[in-house]
Amino acid sequence: MPRINWRAGFFGNEIVTKKAISAPQKRKWVRLTRACNNRCLFCLDADALDGRHESLDGITSALREGREEGCRRVVLSGGEPAIHPEFIRIIGLARQLGYTHVQVITNGRMFSYSEFLRQAVKAGLSEVTFSVHGASAAQHDRLAGVPGAFSQTLLGISNAVKIRGLIVSSDIVVNGVNVDSLFEIVSLLHRLKINEYDLLHLIPFGRAWKNWKILSYNPLDKKNIFRRVFRFAEAAGAHLWTNRFPLPLLEGEERYMQHPDKILDEVRGARSVFNKFIRSGKKMFCSGRRCRFCVLEQFCLDLEKLRAAGFLRAAPVPRCLPGKPFERKRVSGGSDVMEIAAFYIRERMTVKAAACAQCRENIRCRGAHVKTVMQKGFSALVPVGRV
Repeated sequence: MPRINWRAGFFGNEIVTKKAISAPQKRKWVRLTRACNNRCLFCLDADALDGRHESLDGITSALREGREEGCRRVVLSGGEPAIHPEFIRIIGLARQLGYTHVQVITNGRMFSYSEFLRQAVKAGLSEVTFSVHGASAAQHDRLAGVPGAFSQTLLGISNAVKIRGLIVSSDIVVNGVNVDSLFEIVSLLHRLKINEYDLLHLIPFGRAWKNWKILSYNPLDKKNIFRRVFRFAEAAGAHLWTNRFPLPLLEGEERYMQHPDKILDEVRGARSVFNKFIRSGKKMFCSGRRCRFCVLEQFCLDLEKLRAAGFLRAAPVPRCLPGKPFERKRVSGGSDVMEIAAFYIRERMTVKAAACAQCRENIRCRGAHVKTVMQKGFSALVPVGRV
């Protein structure tokens, strides 16, 4: 199976307001390891984990590449990046190269050692994002696959929040095991003095797909839980993001919609796989049953249309919204997948409201552009006639 850097897309979006829809600040993702001291049931990166650490030369090259791309922020990822034997040195190197913000995505267990954390901060670590997936030791340790992981992670958090100036945030992979406890998890984070957290939706890759029967659930059936969490975060003055969730979940909660440009991270992580499909038409290894659970389903369907027709046109504006009914913009099949992805985000990334099911145009209509919905809300989509 091809090694795909799905992890690069695993960072939260910016909160969007009607005043401005701005893309997330440009970051360079740098993998430090293909090893981890947890064995999470939902690990999307499991197929790439062979126990190796990336070489210091390779990491240095990636860091320099990011600076050449204009990035001032770097995200150190894995596997578990904090177990790299040169972790402290790598943080210092990132600072020397001119990164102004160094973030690590971690299960937090290494930071239960306060001196190790102190050295990392001294070297230039700006932000620690702890993965917390349960409201109790039993729940978290079951998902992490390691007894005692919860207590070490919480100790790491306790150490981190005591350090002045260090940003402490959290990732929560929401799944069938913990979704009913999501409010309790967020409440725990609040008690631990974490006020920034990113809710991550499962994607059907790696160990998550192998454990899909255990982990899968329908987010639309859990709307009340998510709304309760949103209201709690707002009352607490916390910063909450969502990542990869089906957009209909956020009808009425548009400010939590993920910025469309995050799709570029997803596509970039599998760039070679997509380009091979575009050139040869060979089916991607992941095609089949898992597609309907994937955030890239609509994009992949567009790639198939592109292969068949040789081009893609911009999606027409729905009849219920003002604007030109059809656009002449198009992208050709000879383009690189990143160019196609940019076109898709700009011209074809659409979504429908629940009310669209009652519209006589529903079958023919692709829906409204995501950015339009982020600006005007799903309520702007009013059925034209009734079926």
